[in-house]
Amino acid sequence: MKMNSAGVRQTALRFGVAALLVAGITAGGAVPAQAVPSNCSPGLTCLYGSEDYKTAGGVYRFEFGVPSIGALDNKVKSVYNYGRSCNARIYMDTNYTGRNLLIPRGGGYKTLDFYDGIYNWSHSVSSAKFVC
Repeated sequence: MKMNSAGVRQTALRFGVAALLVAGITAGGAVPAQAVPSNCSPGLTCLYGSEDYKTAGGVYRFEFGVPSIGALDNKVKSVYNYGRSCNARIYMDTNYTGRNLLIPRGGGYKTLDFYDGIYNWSHSVSSAKFVC
């Protein structure tokens, strides 16, 4: 069976979309619409010193931003954004500087122990804020 050029383009597009979906699922990306951790209140983003949103290693909750996360500096292992209308960003350096990672509203990372192509985010967070 011979395909015309429109058929070839459609097939290539389908394979390209499928590849992007698989890459997004396996790249460790934040997944919106996760179950909300019971220890994070509406309107806040919560930074945890343990994986899976557990408070054993400490927790820092913020409403607007935190230029330096104090005792959890470089110890954050998971993060959840329960903000009302904005995304959040976590930063590798204090005062919202350095490499940063977007945390979509209603999403988070149960573990920051992944490599984004340049850095491993586990034990790397020093500041965070909401971005609208």
